[in-house]
Amino acid sequence: MNILIITEHFPPSNKVSSFRSESWYRYFPEFGIEPVILTLNEKSVGKNIYSVHVNKRKSNQLSKFKVITDGLNDYLFFSKSPYYTVYKKGLEVCAHCRIDYIIASGGPFELFKVAQALSKRTGIPWMADYRDGWSTNVTYKKAGLSKRLLSRFYSVFERPIVQSAALITTASPSYRTDLLRLFPEREIAVVYNGFIEEDFKTIKRSTPKDKMVITYLGTLYNYQKLEIFLNGVRVYLEKHSDVQLEINFFGLNKSELPRLDLFKSSFPGVIKVHPQTARLEVLQAAANSSLLLLLLSKDTIAIPAKTFDYIALRVPILVVENDEDVVYDILKDIPYVSFADQSEEVLKVLENKDTISKSNKGDNIIPETLKWSRRAQARKLVNLLYSHKG
Repeated sequence: MNILIITEHFPPSNKVSSFRSESWYRYFPEFGIEPVILTLNEKSVGKNIYSVHVNKRKSNQLSKFKVITDGLNDYLFFSKSPYYTVYKKGLEVCAHCRIDYIIASGGPFELFKVAQALSKRTGIPWMADYRDGWSTNVTYKKAGLSKRLLSRFYSVFERPIVQSAALITTASPSYRTDLLRLFPEREIAVVYNGFIEEDFKTIKRSTPKDKMVITYLGTLYNYQKLEIFLNGVRVYLEKHSDVQLEINFFGLNKSELPRLDLFKSSFPGVIKVHPQTARLEVLQAAANSSLLLLLLSKDTIAIPAKTFDYIALRVPILVVENDEDVVYDILKDIPYVSFADQSEEVLKVLENKDTISKSNKGDNIIPETLKWSRRAQARKLVNLLYSHKG
């Protein structure tokens, strides 16, 4: 079976979303499927990889009305949409590569619309992959009135586009729960992001001996309870003034940097914020840590992509706070994970010498965690595709 995967991002892009489609491209051949990529990243090259340029409209955050009118025009007059070029290229690829199935991983108003149009024209079944919540996203739920109205607008036109899909998938059970409100009559399958096994074959784990190193990878969101963690660390340093502590943030978004200022002024030199760094370098830095920090929230349920990389690294993980939901279900049976809902609990974890020793020795991934690998998730998706060929 030949499958066309339409994705906005693809390596060499370092965006989290690019690795989802890349993992399918990487592992599908092991399960008898020939993947073909159609991406908006013009730097992507390789076997069966096609790219297309899209003249995207410049976003105007101040004009919600303009966003709505542009979206309405794109829906009603698709031939005028910037993404019509993706559709035209898709027709060429479908004919040239004898495509049997189409996967669109991206947004309902862009790539899902392209896949729907291709399916209508060619008769090829298609799959809608929600790698994000889109109109049901948590950021809309907590936003102001204008954004919430924008979400409602999106959902009205999202339904007829996605209803024609033979299969709907998403990256998290929390997304699935929200999407079922939009599509109550549909089956929606969860295909996790997972970790790439091969990335960890070259990584050597080494626990620092002269200091404690805590590392946080990726974006920080305003709903994550960073302050609970920092307050716990503050008390720890006040009680243990002789301890050398280093807290690394890799890829932190600038908008959240002010949340670190008060702590940095009290304890200069402890926090280090690193610029965007190559993925494998970041993973190696994480492997050389005493503790990995995972920030969650009971109020906003989501699976940070780093969760699966943390599992594979086998460095002790501190979770602040326990979401008591999907991430807890993933991590609860892993021996090197600690949960803290209060600053006092953070302090206890830092003071517990056994915390660091919970890490597993050696450089091999624990067999029990392989179910969270991208290979295992690709196998799951292949089985779904064969059972939903339309």
